[in-house]
Amino acid sequence: MIKLTDIIGDQQPHHLREGLELLFQAKIKRSDVIDLSNSNHEITLTMKDALRTYKRGLMTHPSSDDQFTQESKIEFGSLLLSNKTIIIDSNVYAKWSLKTPDCKHIVIDEVNEKNKNLDTFFHICHQLKNHPSHVFIIGGGIVCDIGAFCCAFLDIPFTLVPTTLLAMIDAAIGGKCGVNFEPYGKNQVGLFASANQVYVDIDFLSTLPPREFRSGLAEAYKHYFIDPNAIAFDDIPQNAVDCNKENILKLIEIKKSIVIKDPREKSLRKTLNFGHTFGHALESLLTPSSNPFLHGESVAWGIVFAQFLSSRISKQDTNYLDNAIKDLLSLNLLTNINWILEHWDSKKLFFYIEQDKKNNQDIQVVLYGKPGELLNNQMTESIKYDEMKEYLSRFHQFLLENKQRFL
Repeated sequence: MIKLTDIIGDQQPHHLREGLELLFQAKIKRSDVIDLSNSNHEITLTMKDALRTYKRGLMTHPSSDDQFTQESKIEFGSLLLSNKTIIIDSNVYAKWSLKTPDCKHIVIDEVNEKNKNLDTFFHICHQLKNHPSHVFIIGGGIVCDIGAFCCAFLDIPFTLVPTTLLAMIDAAIGGKCGVNFEPYGKNQVGLFASANQVYVDIDFLSTLPPREFRSGLAEAYKHYFIDPNAIAFDDIPQNAVDCNKENILKLIEIKKSIVIKDPREKSLRKTLNFGHTFGHALESLLTPSSNPFLHGESVAWGIVFAQFLSSRISKQDTNYLDNAIKDLLSLNLLTNINWILEHWDSKKLFFYIEQDKKNNQDIQVVLYGKPGELLNNQMTESIKYDEMKEYLSRFHQFLLENKQRFL
């Protein structure tokens, strides 16, 4: 147990951002328990908000509320809302405003990873200051993440209306929400909070740009890899026309069934991070560039890295890596190899991997052999920090030597 007074010393954090900064500087692990006794009352209130949002929540002593068990209701159909409070992506609003007449719209402009931050969070929270009884959040994964975080933080019930493939099958399912926190990387601040309802309107996919659709295919492939008995590889929809209630629901149910069993990611839910250790690091590395990767594009490369690790950690000859590369290339993923190599920075990639919320004394990585088979039957593989540095160097060399495969 770590005393809060040992973290803050004689500093006086009076703002959420300041409290979070102290926790990151102290390198507090998600598994740490914080003792709030003998702390100044005002500081404790400030730090409670920081503690409950740092890496989606630290346990405190006296024990904190850990009642996140609610299951979101999934509904399919054509959306039409009236006289509601809505948080919405500006692009969706421009194309689909007829679905939301006479509503109060909180429009998010320039939806991207750079703006998925505390500034946007505070801006939306300010617009929700009248505390509506219910909020509808309409957009892709970033909008779902930010909007749900704002509502959960303010204790406002909400419904998610995902408009991208990635959001429909992944981001809107399972109750994770939050924002990035620089310089520490992806989704470092947030909460677990289930929507009252997730409303899936497949019509939205008809106007989704092809690149955004392919981004969602990476998460679809991850779901297939976790449970190939639930959906066959050939049943993964290749384009918006192929999407229907049956195949979208299959992909949703893979994640939903895992979340119901392990809502707080204590064991089984960790498998949903397959491909995300390196994927989040690559996404964070490229976010400041002139061509930042979409989340799914980064996860696809993260799956390649995970299978690269599996093929080297496994004690027998395998085709784990080659098979994954073949599958992902057939889904038109694994693009922009030259951009990755041009911006490769092992030191920064390691820094972002070091921030991963699953880590403890070692780096924890979800690894599979074949689809449906965890490597060594372990939920996560422990990799020493120095070993990870070496694996990153070897993976860089692998990409240089195999660049032609990805062109």
